[in-house]
Amino acid sequence: MVRIISGTYRGRRLKVLEGDNTRPSRDKLKEALFSSIGNIYDYQVLDLFAGSGALGIEALSRGAKSATFIEKNKEAFNLLKDNLIFVNETYECLNMDALTYLDSCNSLFDIIFMDPPYHFEYQKELFIKAKSFLKEGGLLIYEQHLDEEVVEMEGYYLKKNKNYGISKLLIYQRRSFYEENCDLSGNL
Repeated sequence: MVRIISGTYRGRRLKVLEGDNTRPSRDKLKEALFSSIGNIYDYQVLDLFAGSGALGIEALSRGAKSATFIEKNKEAFNLLKDNLIFVNETYECLNMDALTYLDSCNSLFDIIFMDPPYHFEYQKELFIKAKSFLKEGGLLIYEQHLDEEVVEMEGYYLKKNKNYGISKLLIYQRRSFYEENCDLSGNL
């Protein structure tokens, strides 16, 4: 069972796709994630590989201003739309590939959730593309399998790296323009 754990929609149950096509984030991981993030009131969030929409809906429930949900799998997308019926906040829900969406995106986000299939081969490409749409200081949340290598990416700080069962939760923060373009002495 997947449910919203806090906020306006607390206790609401979400429909999930049966089988191995989606992997909803467990309550323990979601609670740790949102405790790490803190207050997200008025944030704009992007939920790539949205599946049931659990992370984006949890963010809306906790005060996020808007959410964009991207899900490629048609069956999961249909369940996601069903799960959004009770949501009163602003959201957009698109049935498309995450990389394709990032190629055409024209929005800026405070948080980007990425929960791709384990051992996703385009992780570095995702991080590079997402950086253009993540506000300075914004958070990129990435869930991967425990045995996958942690990626260090230019332009991001790795703020959290914690294991939850067979999943690893990584929280990256986008560096500011100043941090990326100045050396430690402050010179450009």
